[in-house]
Amino acid sequence: MIIYRKAYLLFCMICFFIFNKQRASVLSKKSCFIIHKTNRNFRRGGDFLNHKKGGFVEEDRKDVLQWHPAFYADLQIEFQEETYKLMFQNEYPLGTKPMLVDILVIKKKKGEKIHKNIGRIFRTYNLIEYKSPSDYLSVDDFYKVYGYACFYKADTGRENEIPAEEITITFVAKNYPRKMIRHLLDVRKYTIEKIEPGIYYVYGDVFAIQIIVTGQLSPEHNLWLYSLTDTLTDSRITKELLNEYRGKENNNLYSAAMQVIVAANEQQFKEDKNMCDALMKIINEKVDEKAEALANERAEVLANERAEVLAKQKTEKLIKRAVREGRLEGRLEGKLEGKLEGKLDSVKNLIESLKITADQAMDLLKIPSSERSIYRDAVNK
Repeated sequence: MIIYRKAYLLFCMICFFIFNKQRASVLSKKSCFIIHKTNRNFRRGGDFLNHKKGGFVEEDRKDVLQWHPAFYADLQIEFQEETYKLMFQNEYPLGTKPMLVDILVIKKKKGEKIHKNIGRIFRTYNLIEYKSPSDYLSVDDFYKVYGYACFYKADTGRENEIPAEEITITFVAKNYPRKMIRHLLDVRKYTIEKIEPGIYYVYGDVFAIQIIVTGQLSPEHNLWLYSLTDTLTDSRITKELLNEYRGKENNNLYSAAMQVIVAANEQQFKEDKNMCDALMKIINEKVDEKAEALANERAEVLANERAEVLAKQKTEKLIKRAVREGRLEGRLEGKLEGKLEGKLDSVKNLIESLKITADQAMDLLKIPSSERSIYRDAVNK
């Protein structure tokens, strides 16, 4: 009915009023949204923001990592056995105004059960709010996302097109949100139950709500979400992560997640010999594959060129022999050049990413001493 719909919209406005009023005094702190002064629209940010004259700009912060894209990839990895049931939409606009929820997951078939532990609560429409390891879930975050859910439900164009009982809200953060949960218990009068390590269900609302604390998750059941942190110190878990990553280096989801995990835990990877060795083994395998591909490609080109040159120098009787000799010689030369070029790229990448010297990079790649002068000259050019 019209009254029913207006009530939802009014509640949404109240939620946003509370959220914006309390946030107004702390806009220089961590935020996931940029508010443009010109049109008051919301759009996705992902970095730390500071208020300056004329708008909002990012803080000058070293090594800012893109945690949200990594979480979006991580989430799909967690659900990889049931992706055929779900549709993932990143930074989904919730209505006619450009307000973006971190992730919207929609079941492809209504009523189909999800077996993954973090998705058992899922209904048809599932809104997910994610906080990076250095951020936290606040009381205001609850009302912000709750308001988003109300807008998503009400802003459809048809009366009760999306039933409230078909919407869920998931909050994800590294640490246990003590203040937010205390507010939900004391003020909202909700009941909260720990379903399993790191997964809490919130009861007492028309929307199904869960809170996921990634730092408490079981690595056995949620390896990638647990590992999406800046405090990865257990070498056993890292070894398991690297073993699962092996063979998936060209998969965009795994690559996006792994790049952030390694970058966020760079010092741990450097200091832990086992972690470093395992990572270098994967890197070397990838280097060898790249070098082999470059070698084969270069060999084919040089083989054809050399065959043509020798063929022109020989008489017609020797053309066939020249072609064979030229292709063989060209392949050998091309493979050598290709492998050198592939390893040179790897040396440069290690120097840049790990901030080490050329000799240290060549030590990691186990390049023979007799060949090192070639790479030093190339790196110093």
